[in-house]
Amino acid sequence: MAFEQIIINTIKHLTSTIYKQATQAVIIVESSTIRYRVDGGIPTTSIGMLANVGDIITLSSSSDIANFQAIAIGANALLSITYSV
Repeated sequence: MAFEQIIINTIKHLTSTIYKQATQAVIIVESSTIRYRVDGGIPTTSIGMLANVGDIITLSSSSDIANFQAIAIGANALLSITYSV
Protein backbone atom coordinates (compact mmCIF):
# COMPACT_ATOMS: atom_id res chain seq x y z
CA MET A 1 0.00 0.00 0.00
CA ALA A 2 2.68 2.53 1.01
CA PHE A 3 6.29 2.92 2.15
CA GLU A 4 8.27 5.64 3.87
CA GLN A 5 11.58 6.21 5.60
CA ILE A 6 11.85 8.65 8.48
CA ILE A 7 14.79 9.99 10.42
CA ILE A 8 14.23 10.14 14.16
CA ASN A 9 16.13 12.81 16.08
CA THR A 10 13.43 14.28 18.32
CA ILE A 11 10.07 12.67 19.09
CA LYS A 12 8.45 11.69 15.78
CA HIS A 13 5.14 10.27 14.62
CA LEU A 14 4.55 8.28 11.45
CA THR A 15 3.32 10.38 8.50
CA SER A 16 -0.49 10.37 8.46
CA THR A 17 -0.71 11.48 4.83
CA ILE A 18 1.25 8.36 3.86
CA TYR A 19 -0.37 5.69 6.06
CA LYS A 20 -3.95 7.01 5.59
CA GLN A 21 -6.17 3.89 5.80
CA ALA A 22 -3.45 1.39 6.80
CA THR A 23 -4.25 -1.22 9.44
CA GLN A 24 -0.76 -2.70 9.65
CA ALA A 25 2.74 -1.23 9.68
CA VAL A 26 6.02 -3.12 9.64
CA ILE A 27 8.87 -0.94 10.91
CA ILE A 28 12.54 -1.86 10.58
CA VAL A 29 15.06 0.00 12.71
CA GLU A 30 17.85 0.67 10.20
CA SER A 31 20.24 2.69 12.39
CA SER A 32 20.55 3.66 16.06
CA THR A 33 18.51 2.42 19.00
CA ILE A 34 15.07 3.92 19.63
CA ARG A 35 12.39 3.93 22.28
CA TYR A 36 8.77 3.99 21.16
CA ARG A 37 5.22 3.97 22.50
CA VAL A 38 1.82 3.25 20.96
CA ASP A 39 -0.32 3.91 24.04
CA GLY A 40 -0.54 7.67 23.56
CA GLY A 41 2.26 8.36 26.02
CA ILE A 42 5.42 10.22 25.06
CA PRO A 43 8.64 8.19 24.83
CA THR A 44 11.88 9.46 26.31
CA THR A 45 15.42 8.14 26.01
CA SER A 46 14.73 6.05 29.14
CA ILE A 47 10.97 5.32 28.92
CA GLY A 48 9.22 3.27 26.24
CA MET A 49 9.72 0.05 24.36
CA LEU A 50 13.34 -0.44 23.33
CA ALA A 51 14.17 -1.34 19.71
CA ASN A 52 17.71 -1.91 18.47
CA VAL A 53 19.19 -1.79 14.97
CA GLY A 54 17.73 -4.67 12.95
CA ASP A 55 14.63 -5.05 15.13
CA ILE A 56 11.24 -5.31 13.43
CA ILE A 57 8.23 -3.64 15.02
CA THR A 58 4.80 -4.76 13.80
CA LEU A 59 1.81 -2.52 14.46
CA SER A 60 -1.46 -4.35 13.88
CA SER A 61 -4.12 -1.66 14.18
CA SER A 62 -4.83 1.78 12.79
CA SER A 63 -4.85 3.21 16.32
CA ASP A 64 -1.36 1.81 17.07
CA ILE A 65 -0.12 3.35 13.80
CA ALA A 66 -1.67 6.72 14.65
CA ASN A 67 -0.33 6.64 18.24
CA PHE A 68 3.21 5.49 17.35
CA GLN A 69 5.87 7.89 18.62
CA ALA A 70 9.60 7.25 18.74
CA ILE A 71 12.77 8.95 19.90
CA ALA A 72 16.37 8.04 19.09
CA ILE A 73 18.81 7.17 21.82
CA GLY A 74 22.05 8.86 20.87
CA ALA A 75 22.58 9.29 17.13
CA ASN A 76 19.74 9.89 14.66
CA ALA A 77 17.80 6.75 13.80
CA LEU A 78 16.48 5.73 10.39
CA LEU A 79 13.23 3.77 10.22
CA SER A 80 11.85 2.03 7.13
CA ILE A 81 8.09 1.49 7.26
CA THR A 82 5.81 -0.56 5.02
CA TYR A 83 2.06 -0.04 5.41
CA SER A 84 -0.76 -2.38 4.39
CA VAL A 85 -4.49 -2.92 4.88
